[in-house]
This record gives sequence, C-alpha cells and structure tokens, in this order.
Amino acid sequence: MQRTRRQLLATAGTISIASLAGCRDDDETEANGETGVDGEDTAKTANGTDDGDGPTLVQPLQQQAKLSPDDEEEDFFGHEVAVSADGTTAVVGAVGDDTGDGSDAGSLSVFSRDEGGWQQQARLVAGDGEENDELGDAVSLSADGTSVVAGATGSDRNGQNAGAAYVFTQTEEGWERQTALVPDDGDENDRFGASAAVSNDGTTAVVGASLDDDPNGTEGGSAYVFSRVDGSWQQQARLAPADGDTAENFGRSVALSGDGKNAVVGCPGDGSQESPLRGSAYVFARADGEWQQQTALLADDGDTGDELGYSVAVSGDGTTAVVGARREEEPNGQNAGAAYVFTRGGDDWQQQTKLTASNGEPGDFFGGAVTVSDGGETAVVGATLGSDVRGVTGAAFLFSRVGESWQQQAALSPAEGNASDAFGEAVAVSADSETAVVGAPGRNVPSGEPAGSVYVFA
Repeated sequence: MQRTRRQLLATAGTISIASLAGCRDDDETEANGETGVDGEDTAKTANGTDDGDGPTLVQPLQQQAKLSPDDEEEDFFGHEVAVSADGTTAVVGAVGDDTGDGSDAGSLSVFSRDEGGWQQQARLVAGDGEENDELGDAVSLSADGTSVVAGATGSDRNGQNAGAAYVFTQTEEGWERQTALVPDDGDENDRFGASAAVSNDGTTAVVGASLDDDPNGTEGGSAYVFSRVDGSWQQQARLAPADGDTAENFGRSVALSGDGKNAVVGCPGDGSQESPLRGSAYVFARADGEWQQQTALLADDGDTGDELGYSVAVSGDGTTAVVGARREEEPNGQNAGAAYVFTRGGDDWQQQTKLTASNGEPGDFFGGAVTVSDGGETAVVGATLGSDVRGVTGAAFLFSRVGESWQQQAALSPAEGNASDAFGEAVAVSADSETAVVGAPGRNVPSGEPAGSVYVFA
C-alpha cells in the first residue's frame, strides 16, 4: 500500500506500514446508538506538566471526552477530524477500518453532543468502495454539521490510487451518501482526496490531488473546486499555481472560507534549486464565478526543507490564514516545526507572526496540523511527535490573538496516553473556540497494535 499521509506516525516507529488493516467485516453505512466514549474531567497545565518548568497557565479547555468506538486494531481512528461550528457534532476518519468494502477501505464516525455527553450517531462507509480506499484520509464538515466531504485517496475510480471524495448528508431519515466526487481529468496515482474543505453551507468543496501530474509535471499537484446546485455536484474549477513545478505536492492541504469564495492551498514541495522544499501556500479567490490566483504566501524566514504548506487553515471571513511548516528549524531545532499566521488587508496578504511551542524540541513536527476559529482569533497547532514528561507522544497547542499579538494559552494533552499515540496529527476547533477536537490515531489497544482515539476539549 502506498503511504502518503501517515508519514509522521511512520517516522515515530509506531506503525507497521506493511500491514494497515482493521478488523471490521460489516458493511453498514450507518450505525446509530453506539457510544464508545469516555468522559474525562482532568485538565492539564499549559506545558502539559506539573513539574514547575516553564509557564504554568491554567488550561482554558479541559478534556471532556475520549472517543474510541470499537478499539479495532490498525483502524487509525483519528487520522482526520472535523467539528461543527457550535461544537456539538464531530466527524472522525478511520483510514484503516475494514468494512464491507474491503480491508483498509476506511470509514467515518459521526458523534453528537447533548446533555448526556458524546454519543456515536452513525458510521459512514462508501458502500461501493474497495480495499485500500482509505476513506477518511481527509474530512471536512459544514458549519451546521449536516454535510461531510471526505477523501479516499486509494480509490481506483479513475485508475489505481486516482482517489475520490465522498459527500454525505444528514436527512430526517439519518445519514446518507449523496455522491462521489472525481475530477474530470483524474488519472492513476493522483491521490485525489488527500485534502478536503467544505464551505459553511455545504455547497462548495475544494479537494486536493497532491500527486497529480498535470499541469505542472510529475507530482506537481492540483486542487479541484466543486459546487452543489439543486442537489447536484459539478466540477467548477481546477486550481494550480501559475509558477508550479514538478514534485511540489500542491494540494497536500486545502482550506476554504465560510462563504466558499476564498481558498488556501498548501504546496509543501515548493522551492528553488538554492532552497528546495521551502514550501508555500497559494491563495485563490472566486469572483463572478471564476477562480483566480491571488497570491503566494511565503515565510519571511523560510529555508530549505521547511515544508511550509504541509497544513493550512483559514478563518471564516477569509482574512486570516494559518500555515504549518512542520520541519522549520528555528528556534527549536531540526524538524521542531512552526506555524505562520498571515492576514489580509484588502487584496494584500502579510505575515503577522510565527507560532512555535514554548517547550518545543527537535523532531516535534509542530505544524503538522493546524486549525483556526471562524473569527480568526484562536489557532490550534498539532505537534505529532512532541512529548511531555509522561512520555505521551504528541501535543496540541492553543494560541489566541489579541489585536495583532498572538500568545500561547495552553498545551493540550490527553489525561492518559503513551509513546505511540501521535496525539495532534489532526486538530479541529469550533467557530466560537469553545471546543477543540484532537486525533491520536496511533493510540494502542492492549494487544499493542494502534487503534486510535479522539479527544474532545471544552
């Protein structure tokens, strides 16, 4: 099986890449009434420790629940997460789940929160997928929590590993698969579905094809825009950088403003002969139905191998973008990582600040995942290979903006964990910043195999 999106876990030595199989055989498209969640009320300090080293700020969010519906081995539950605007609906991707579509076909789990806590509402599968499709490789949720767009990069609809994206909607009868999105010019090994984003109203979606060979050469990458009109989805545009080149992996990450008119697309392989893999992110805007490249976002201190654009997020109004550079070396050492905040004034984008972990260390991969609240005042950044004094692998850092100044407010970590968790590989935050969801797809079950969990902080 080709691996493109679980590199962090592989680097940590916590996954057997040769065998990524879950243990489920059923072919359900929906599963109602399952809970599989554990309530927690334990809070951590800002640096995840209580040893007195570094700042000890009261964490504004406390762990509320751990979601782990069936603990099946090698499901990698939590590889991707999304949350609704009000923080009451969460969707989780399990790329290694075995379903009726085959081994590693992948699935999505939908959870809802009420006065009784978090409950599993549904389990979604493609229904016509195949083994190794890896549904859940990317997940995005509309603001009201009723529309999901999810990538399946291993789908063979347009050739081997060409990829697809599935749209699911919630109706009065429950959750239903609405359609499967594929690009008009899809081809084998495009890995379409590597990333996905959907507008607040669920009518516009952007899907990345990070290994697409057209129009900029082998693995240059692209992203596709789809729109829904009267219940029917149509391809609207294909996005690619005007100055693109081979092996740039444009489309590795995508983000979309709330109104669906501004897209940010990561290009972590961008660079030059003097500074390869520096990375970048491109901003596109839609006007009068046409999409145009607006600018390229570059770090002021960008350097060789930073991989800026490995992750991207954009605020609801499209004026604040957070872009991860998971291999940035300054100031915390090789592969410590960073995230950059860019803001827009009119049509001009400027770097506002650079975010790093207060306790960052070499190899943390801070910036491997990023998210930003609807108003752009709160950002959560994952550091998948960071660790605390307990040896738990991974952390998620909460930053807030007051005026133009950003401050680290907390480091989120699970109340319990271990050295293989990869906590922080996926992060999501509600519109009001009151709920954060963090994936830990490497969390082991008693057998020692990774099953994965998701943690909710509120």
